[in-house]
Amino acid sequence: MANDSLVLNETLFDLDEESENAGEDECEGIDGCFEDIPVPPQAYYAFFGFSSFLITFGNLLVVIAILRNKKLRSSATNTLIVCLAFSDLFIGILYCPFQVVNMVLGGVQLRESYLCRGYVIFIRMSFTATTMSLLAIAVDRYRAIVQPMQPRISLTQARYISIAVWIVSFIFNSNVFVSYRIVTETWQENGQNVSHEVCDVPYYLVHIEYRMKIVYIVAIYLVPLVVLSTLYARMIITLYSGKSINDESRRRKRKAIKMLIVVVIMYALCWGPYRVHQVLYAYDESWFTDSYFILTVISFIFISNSFVNPIIYAFCNRNFRDEFILILSCGAIRPPAKSARQYSSKFTKSTEAAESSIASKGVELQETKQYTDMAKILEVEEGGNVSEYENPVSKEGAEHVENNVQCATISDVELVHTSDDTDAQHLTSAIGTQTTLG
Repeated sequence: MANDSLVLNETLFDLDEESENAGEDECEGIDGCFEDIPVPPQAYYAFFGFSSFLITFGNLLVVIAILRNKKLRSSATNTLIVCLAFSDLFIGILYCPFQVVNMVLGGVQLRESYLCRGYVIFIRMSFTATTMSLLAIAVDRYRAIVQPMQPRISLTQARYISIAVWIVSFIFNSNVFVSYRIVTETWQENGQNVSHEVCDVPYYLVHIEYRMKIVYIVAIYLVPLVVLSTLYARMIITLYSGKSINDESRRRKRKAIKMLIVVVIMYALCWGPYRVHQVLYAYDESWFTDSYFILTVISFIFISNSFVNPIIYAFCNRNFRDEFILILSCGAIRPPAKSARQYSSKFTKSTEAAESSIASKGVELQETKQYTDMAKILEVEEGGNVSEYENPVSKEGAEHVENNVQCATISDVELVHTSDDTDAQHLTSAIGTQTTLG
């Protein structure tokens, strides 16, 4: 019998090899498929099962937190984050479980063409949407940090962007409806012809699929990697060159810079091996391997991005963490809230430091509408402005800021903002919350 258990792997890895030599490698029983793995098959099942749990649990928690919390739901950045969470969630629900079923049953057969095409395009759409969501979040952060005086992405715009991400992902992968179908593979076994139906690309369309792989790799990995690297490099330079008011600001800035670097490195490392494998195989089929151990390692590195994303973009955000505590404890545990006095003290100290720094340099009033230390951007519900509450010492002012402040990008920075009125020389310094990446 041919190596049926490679059927789904070939589909998911886009390894649509012609089936002339399909019968050369046999799996005699389930354990026969794992001869090259130096660990028991059960470890393989546990790996994909645990990966599926991590991806599903982490991203589902993010989605629930945003849907049930009005404050989180009103943030444009969080709208993009939930789009990212949905794309990663589908990977945890579809990709990983099917890999386990593939190993246990010796191959998953999608015998109807519509199931075959639907499954493949949905998997590819999820991977594409993940990349596009990462780009959208990067652009939002770039505008907030490097171009702070430019209008931020609104909540409505973020929703349109999220919808566009999935529409573009569908269009970009629509070639699946032409390429993939149920094909019959035939080979010789014990002197007899053996046929097997699989979800694959017919041999006469393989050359088109190879070209699409190259386009896919360039458009969904290389170009996004260059764009992400460029945007985050500009952000890091801006953060690094900004002057810090105090030691706490410098600490927060260093933390923000490290997290920005982590974002780019994780994307490059997680997606790199998989994409390199595809490039090599597209040019030379001898690069294809049916080693389950190698495919497992490549697959693990690839899908690890889907459970790392919630950690980078949500779990490190204090607002998200507080909501997670409420969800997991069923409301029994409520995170402690900062008092109005704490906020008032931060406002007063930051304002005095900013006023002193600006006055000593003779900066004009209009020129003070910029960031003195770029490590976090403040986002207020309904387009509100922190400067509207110029007396944060009052309980009402402090509570309003506490209830409305949303961490939209990088954490912990002081924002210096002044009123447009010529007689308004009051500087308001924004609060730095205990978050990292929003």
